[in-house]
Amino acid sequence: MGACTLCGAERAPIASPAATSRPLPFLSGEEPPARPAVEPSRPSRPSDRTQTLLAVGIALLLLSLLASLFLITKVTGLDGKLQDERNARSDAEARIALLEGTAKVVQDDQQSLHSQLEAQAAADPTAISIRVQPSVYTVETPAGSLGSAWVVSSDHVTAKFVTNYHVIADAWESGVTTVAIFQDEGRRLDGTIEQALPDVDLALVSVAADIPALKVSNETPRAGETIVVIGSPLGFGGSVSTGTVSAVRDFNGLHLIQFAAPTSPGNSGGPIVNALGEVIGITELDLGRVVQGSENAKFAIPANQVCLSLKVC
Repeated sequence: MGACTLCGAERAPIASPAATSRPLPFLSGEEPPARPAVEPSRPSRPSDRTQTLLAVGIALLLLSLLASLFLITKVTGLDGKLQDERNARSDAEARIALLEGTAKVVQDDQQSLHSQLEAQAAADPTAISIRVQPSVYTVETPAGSLGSAWVVSSDHVTAKFVTNYHVIADAWESGVTTVAIFQDEGRRLDGTIEQALPDVDLALVSVAADIPALKVSNETPRAGETIVVIGSPLGFGGSVSTGTVSAVRDFNGLHLIQFAAPTSPGNSGGPIVNALGEVIGITELDLGRVVQGSENAKFAIPANQVCLSLKVC
């Protein structure tokens, strides 16, 4: 047998069970040591819940206050804008009232001036005739028919003359569209018939010349109003006569101005002007040459009807 490696070594004494073991406490009558107790989780205390609800209530109150302030600010802004609009409307109404008052004053002044000029024209029509005559010409057809014409519009290159249809009827009905336009002390100009309206006895003649246009009145003539008639009676161009408006009547379905002023053949197509030098009508018909004994029964086509028919004003 091999040598025992542990035979010569000193063995440690083995403690007996009696020496090493200790009686269990509960067997010896001793109380076992108490185990540490585990505390159960406690529910929230009522005070904590109250604080939470209070905080939520305060937050909601603050939000309500902020929303109220926002709404108040918006409403205040809208009120300010509405007030501004009211003020602007009031200012506009005040300005309109002022303008209406100013217009009324201007209208009254114009009426006063009109009356003064009428009185002046009745006493001395010279100023009016001097202003109007440069735009009034004699019309002659190739067959020798004579009449009067006046410039209704001009662009400084072409002048448009108004006359009666019966003045240029012989040329138009024979297919001729060229007529002569002239003044007594001026060169003869070639005119071209652009429009011929026998139903309303009007015609439009175009001339390549820079001739000033006469202003057309936008007022209805009044009975008793002073007028100046300019034309070429019997071919004598630039003749002037004065008179008054008798009435505005319907004649054979047309509105015509009845007037009392000396006229003769050749005045047809010439302008009748008021005290402002504005054209109120175009000489049309003398019943004295048709009905024996009809004195001062002369008629003119209103200027607004001329503008409407020829579309040139």
